[in-house]
Amino acid sequence: MIKETRSLQGAFLRKEENQNFLSNLERLKAERSVTDEQYAVTKGRYQQDLTVAVSEIANIKSQLKLHLQTTEQNLSKVRAQLEELDIRHKVGELTLEEYQSSQQELMKMIGQTENTIARLQRLIAAKSSAEIGMPPRGVELGLPGRGITMPEVTTEGIFSRLGIASLVIALVMLISVFLPWVSAWGLSVSAMGAGWIGIILLLIALAYGGLTFIGTKKIKGIVHLLIGGCTVVLIVVYLFQAVGKYGGEIVSFIGAGCWLYTLAAIAGIVIGLWELRGS
Repeated sequence: MIKETRSLQGAFLRKEENQNFLSNLERLKAERSVTDEQYAVTKGRYQQDLTVAVSEIANIKSQLKLHLQTTEQNLSKVRAQLEELDIRHKVGELTLEEYQSSQQELMKMIGQTENTIARLQRLIAAKSSAEIGMPPRGVELGLPGRGITMPEVTTEGIFSRLGIASLVIALVMLISVFLPWVSAWGLSVSAMGAGWIGIILLLIALAYGGLTFIGTKKIKGIVHLLIGGCTVVLIVVYLFQAVGKYGGEIVSFIGAGCWLYTLAAIAGIVIGLWELRGS
């Protein structure tokens, strides 16, 4: 429901913005600050954008009403299960412990479902963006082509599980860059000894840390996937270069730094998929 809430909030903001523009345009016309032609063209554009926003609000509310209907049906089913549970306990089918355990689970489900219904009803009844709550994170404010997308910068993302995981990945990558990546003829070489590839791998480690502080879940997920995929490609390129430089025996002497960095990149891809799933 978070996605629908943000979409509805964004639609209301665009509706209210266009209404303000039309009001200002009427004032300019009354003051004769615009020509009739300018007034007609500009008003037509704002009215079209306003119609789109109103239509979007109606579509979102229709989806919310369907969600509400399904949720209310689920609530009725859970309440029926609770009544059936009480009867099964009274006839002796369930022990007191079994009854209490199942009752607690059903009561918890009922409470969560009732909260969901209340939120859905509030969204459906909303007449303005102020009735929905805070502006959505990452929503485009303004008219199409003139809006500014504000990235989400929040401490909540830093201390979430995925935020902490991103920091751990960045730290592991940063350390791995300076650990031995390959060994040949008794010598160990770190990623930083590979020239431009080492520098890129270092920048990737810093980028992972930066992802923790900025971006919506969708943006984080996409960037995690892109960086993770590029990182795997760079590691393969690095190893091929090392084989060409030191010979085939290098394959048997891949260092801890390379393994750790590879595992961190794979973990980043998994986090990216998880971020996209929850966006």
